[in-house]
Amino acid sequence: MKLIFILCLSVFLVLAGCNSDDKVSTKSQKTETDIDSKKREIHKGQGNSKKDTNKSAIHLSDKQRLALAFYADEAGQYTLTKNEILTGIYDCKKGRETEKAQTEDILLEKMPPINNAPTGMHFYYVYPPKGQFASIIGMNKDKIFMCGTQGAVTDYQLLLKSGIELDINNLYQKNKYNKSLPEMEKKIKIVNRDESIKLFDPDKNNIGMMAHMRSQLYRMIREFGGELNNNAYLWDNIRLDKDGNWTVNYRNHDGEILGTYKFVNDNLIKLDQNGNKIKEKKITIREE
Repeated sequence: MKLIFILCLSVFLVLAGCNSDDKVSTKSQKTETDIDSKKREIHKGQGNSKKDTNKSAIHLSDKQRLALAFYADEAGQYTLTKNEILTGIYDCKKGRETEKAQTEDILLEKMPPINNAPTGMHFYYVYPPKGQFASIIGMNKDKIFMCGTQGAVTDYQLLLKSGIELDINNLYQKNKYNKSLPEMEKKIKIVNRDESIKLFDPDKNNIGMMAHMRSQLYRMIREFGGELNNNAYLWDNIRLDKDGNWTVNYRNHDGEILGTYKFVNDNLIKLDQNGNKIKEKKITIREE
């Protein structure tokens, strides 16, 4: 009887041990399955994120890609910056001197293909140029290229020595929420050689044009709304329409419009960034 009891106890302990091992094994397998599942979710999320990033740049039009070029931090070395284009006032380099100049729009003149360039890249001369050199922008689905050169435009690798390549995805992710992007796109005019000769007039870039009127109108704004805060805001050049009415925007340093002053039918009107009227006053322009 004692022998039977010992045998039963031994069988029970063996079965209990097996059952315990099964539980541990099952728990281990479940843990490994959970870890693998989480890894797949993370990998899937990273894949979707990468796909979304690529898609966000792929859906852009050529004009939108070109507009992004001027938002690059390096743009000012080769061409006009976003704030110079949006405000209409830029620094023009003439030798060692820098002069203020003005512009309304940006002309991008189509160029012939350039040897050894990246696949699908199109090139444009930029008018007005930043200085006494040719400003050039190149663009394909992945890259933006910018350079300033006084030499012959024959080979991409030579141009790259005086220029820079930028990733369009990075530019887009950095600037996609900037409210001035649609405005920038409208300012870009893509033209051929004959059109650029007809449209580009260097004399119009002379900042001295309308200097007296500009001074007078800014004085009116100060009297109407207080001193102009040139540190907090960027102020646009004065823009006149065919009826003699004028408009000037003020912006943050990202180039986004914060407000507008309009002079229409002898009334000075202040608008908010959404175009809603804040204030209005009858103004008489004093002759000097």
